[in-house]
Amino acid sequence: MGHSQLDDWNISYLKDYKIINCAIRGISSFEYNELILSKKMLNCVSDIYIVMHGTNDIIYNYSYNQIYNSILQSIKYIQKYKPNAVILFISCIHVNGRIDRNNKKIDELNMFLKQKFANYLNNKLVWINTYKLNDKWGNLKSDYTYDGLHLNEDGYKILKQIIENKLSNEELN
Repeated sequence: MGHSQLDDWNISYLKDYKIINCAIRGISSFEYNELILSKKMLNCVSDIYIVMHGTNDIIYNYSYNQIYNSILQSIKYIQKYKPNAVILFISCIHVNGRIDRNNKKIDELNMFLKQKFANYLNNKLVWINTYKLNDKWGNLKSDYTYDGLHLNEDGYKILKQIIENKLSNEELN
């Protein structure tokens, strides 16, 4: 569930888990809730969900608390229909050379979300940190992107490793 950074990902499996990609290019968490979840278009039958929202939200004039509440709606939607599901929340990925987003704001949002989700972490919400995609200056490594925002094949290989490592290290039941 999320935006283009997941929608563009051509992946069928993470470890032994089959992937059903429900991300939509260009959508914010607010739009996802309004256009998809409020119409019950997401069928929650899986045991594990990957959620990545936030980067499209920061380009609008929403407060961090509004963004958190919007993302929380998505998480609660999953929990309502699949209470025992594990939700992997991928932190917002840094950018490289973008004028529409900046890493300071991404860091602030990630810190805010992680703090607000603290009650959910280590329960059924697992925080996925994306710092391994950064270069030594804290930008999205240019080798991992084709436009400073979206991942290329090499970037998705690293993201896959990050998530699979987390799946291996977490007790998900």
